[in-house]
Amino acid sequence: MAPLSPSSQQRPPCSRVALLGTIGHLHAEAVRYDLERLRRLVETLEPDLLAVEVEPDAWESGDPDQLPLEVREALAPASRLTDTVVVPLGAQARLEPATDDGGLLRLRTALIRGADDLLNAIARAVDSPAVVSRGAYAHFCGQVCSLEAAAAGKTSRAAWARANDRIIERLREVVSANPGSRVLLAVNCRRVHLLTRRLQGLADEIELVRFEDLNPLNPMPSLRSARAEEGATR
Repeated sequence: MAPLSPSSQQRPPCSRVALLGTIGHLHAEAVRYDLERLRRLVETLEPDLLAVEVEPDAWESGDPDQLPLEVREALAPASRLTDTVVVPLGAQARLEPATDDGGLLRLRTALIRGADDLLNAIARAVDSPAVVSRGAYAHFCGQVCSLEAAAAGKTSRAAWARANDRIIERLREVVSANPGSRVLLAVNCRRVHLLTRRLQGLADEIELVRFEDLNPLNPMPSLRSARAEEGATR
């Protein structure tokens, strides 16, 4: 076997990163993908790092009122029961129309609100985190968000792009400082389609995997098994 080149010998191991789509405050209303399901998923996976959409200042303040519902009620509590380290990524931005971006403001506002209502209605009925993270809903969400971006104002689109850039930049910093780590990137489902493409372009730094594959020694139970266990405990 030919000897490894010096560059390949010095290259740190790639970290495995998995995207987990969340549905924000709708976890409190969802029939199946609720806060408890989200919390148990993280406890089962036990990633080394749990990257979340929270401003660092808000996370370090220790004030739960500054945290999004899914972080406060599910992701953070799950990390406290494991050796998982929470990494706040920042990035709180929404696609919104703006008064300084030309006419048709009322029409563009109605279009974005209608798209939001449609996605929210579907999200409440989602029965699996896998669907939100990479299934038909994730694809549909990506298409709808592209439509919202077209209807949003330039200022809003620029803020949205900066927020996504910040997630990627912060994630690369974390991965570089923790080579070979298992990272669960929990972001709102509206970002999943964008971040998936961005992460696929970082193959030299990151191995993008399904969230179930983060911990192969402790595989996730199937949806059917999980429901059977829930029924047995009632």
